[in-house]
Amino acid sequence: MSEAALKKPEPIAKGPRKLLANALVRSEVARPDYRVIVKDLNTTFDDVLRPEYWANVAGLFNKDRWPYAKIELIWLDGSKYLELLVVDCGPVHAKVRVLSAHDWSKLTQEDEPESNSEKPQADYILKHKGMVKKWCIIRTSDNEIISDGHADKADAQKYLDDYRKALSK
Repeated sequence: MSEAALKKPEPIAKGPRKLLANALVRSEVARPDYRVIVKDLNTTFDDVLRPEYWANVAGLFNKDRWPYAKIELIWLDGSKYLELLVVDCGPVHAKVRVLSAHDWSKLTQEDEPESNSEKPQADYILKHKGMVKKWCIIRTSDNEIISDGHADKADAQKYLDDYRKALSK
């Protein structure tokens, strides 16, 4: 063997590792993102984690063309939010893993953030009821929604104040 073959290679200068430019791509190019509005409010986190839950749409998650599709689920009433990553799929199933999960339906009134809390106002309460109904005014005597669709709590409060004035005339 020659001396050149036995010679140790020169050490590579050590320093912080750097990301190669071709490894960075926009996520919409690399994988599809999906959004699901869960209309059946009785659907649980466990339901959507079962591979067969995705049977009707599993073909969209073609693992060869689009590995690691991302799915965002929002329950219609805003009570739950889930982010999933598709890790495997077939013609009638998709295996998913949880990236993040939030179940706001189990919050007690003390735990609720100020922006989403119920505040009793004698015979009415203001409550956020999700993406569709948004802020609502609810009559406490029969839990009837008097008005909904208010963008924020202040708007609902103004409507309630005007509503009370109209009733007192």
